[in-house]
Amino acid sequence: MADLTPYEKAVLDTIAYAEGTLGVSNNGYDVIVTFKLINGWTNDTKIVHGETDWYQKEANSDAAGRYQFLGSSWKSLFDKKNPPMTKVNQDTAAIKLVNKKLLATNIDSRAVSISQLDSKDKFDIFLQKCASTWASLPLTTNITIDGQLKKAGNGWYSGQGGKKTSKELYDIFILALTKYKANT
Repeated sequence: MADLTPYEKAVLDTIAYAEGTLGVSNNGYDVIVTFKLINGWTNDTKIVHGETDWYQKEANSDAAGRYQFLGSSWKSLFDKKNPPMTKVNQDTAAIKLVNKKLLATNIDSRAVSISQLDSKDKFDIFLQKCASTWASLPLTTNITIDGQLKKAGNGWYSGQGGKKTSKELYDIFILALTKYKANT
């Protein structure tokens, strides 16, 4: 992926913060769910997503990397291939997934782009649209899916998410955005 914009970098830091991987080991790029580490990971690793080998029974998940990709999600972002879990590939996949979610209208029909997230209202739309992808992100409005009410402040998935508030995540986003804008 070409150089990331300050907005994209701030979004990625926000997701990593919510997922709990920001600043862990190699800034989360080498983290498997339950905070186990990918042995031998480097920025230009040849290691691919371990899927069943990385499955953690206590979490019922094989999520891995800075943005905690499930093996099936990781491969779907790369046309069913399993490319190495490099920093560039993880960042590229996460931005691709965020942009896909922001275009979707099935959860929330309001339009938003990454470059608008410095508005709290637009940031909340981002959280709402991405909560079904990243379990750690809170919903920002109540929503009913298949007859089931999902309440604002909670995560999309029962028992997951809702540990970070939309205000806390917005503050992290603005802090990161300010840092990245100053470095351009």
